[in-house]
Amino acid sequence: KDKDFQRFLDNVQYKCNGIFLSETTKEFVEKLELKPGKKVLDVGCGIGGGDFYMDENFDTEVLDIYLSVNMVSFAIERAIGRKCLVEFEVADCTKKTYTYETFDVFYSHDTILHIQFVKFVLHVKFPFLTVQMLRILNCQIYWLKPGGKVLISDYCKSLGPPLAEFAEYIKQRGFDLHDVEAYGLMLKDAGFVAVIAEDRTDQV
Repeated sequence: KDKDFQRFLDNVQYKCNGIFLSETTKEFVEKLELKPGKKVLDVGCGIGGGDFYMDENFDTEVLDIYLSVNMVSFAIERAIGRKCLVEFEVADCTKKTYTYETFDVFYSHDTILHIQFVKFVLHVKFPFLTVQMLRILNCQIYWLKPGGKVLISDYCKSLGPPLAEFAEYIKQRGFDLHDVEAYGLMLKDAGFVAVIAEDRTDQV
């Protein structure tokens, strides 16, 4: 199944001719208050734009993981000739393990929505939490140093069922979307504090 999803990412979600439609991440990165020497884990690194920006402007060390071979290949090509502490790896974020309190920052852009929430009901308040989703959220806490920060940007949906056309789009893309409030509650339920969940639709 992992290989099937990887093929989906490379053949549908991130075909080579569509990868360069990248988003601006500068504003989000600024919110992390990065300092020299900080260690960042980027899950869903894209082609590395935000990570090169972090390294070049804040002198951070960034580890990037993504399941898409296309995206990681482009990121590695972009890294050639750069003097940077940015490492890229093709990997499944739900299966990776890191040492306790390794990172200062967990950063993810348009990636968590790919983790399917439908296999196991784990929590009465949040029935969409699954083994995979609960693990990645709990691991974020385990991997983060005290005072560490998490910044996740993802597509969400409005309250209630989506329109038929949008529902078909979600199905075709393999997304599992939730409303902004539920997303914030999910993070709090995983143990994060000072959670801010914002609707940034106007910026899209």
